[in-house]
Amino acid sequence: EPITSTETISATLPSGGTYSSILQSTPDFSYSVSLKTTAKVRPDDIVQLVKQNDIRTQEDFDEVTRSLIRQFDAAAVEFVLKNAQNTSDTLSIKPVSTDEILAGTKAAESFPELEIISVEVFNVKIPDMTLYNFAKELYLKTQAEKENFSLQEKSIKIDSEIKSNQF
Repeated sequence: EPITSTETISATLPSGGTYSSILQSTPDFSYSVSLKTTAKVRPDDIVQLVKQNDIRTQEDFDEVTRSLIRQFDAAAVEFVLKNAQNTSDTLSIKPVSTDEILAGTKAAESFPELEIISVEVFNVKIPDMTLYNFAKELYLKTQAEKENFSLQEKSIKIDSEIKSNQF
């Protein structure tokens, strides 16, 4: 019996708060993606799944199935985000089909016990990836310059100590 799970996954892009803070406009680098996934455990994998998870009731079985679907959904959101990063115009996210998500998440290999029947992606809120990447580069450049400046200061201090000890 297929199970349909509707889930919203929200978070901030890696170091998004840090990168945002260096820009005057302090943009929001958080994302939110809602998915409606219908899936079932493949018949050949039911016995193994029941044994592995010590499943005793239908409710337990459904919960394990939902847990597998949540894991798949997390991979699907990751795919949607990567898909957005690879688009030239990141503010308009093109619709993603179930087949594209299955291929992009390598669902058959990554979630072999699940038969994904359908995935619907909706309510997608993704930040401006071009701005995020710009802020990231700016931050890394600033950190490298700070590190370089710190090393120069240490070098000058060592040079002056060497000169003062020579006399």
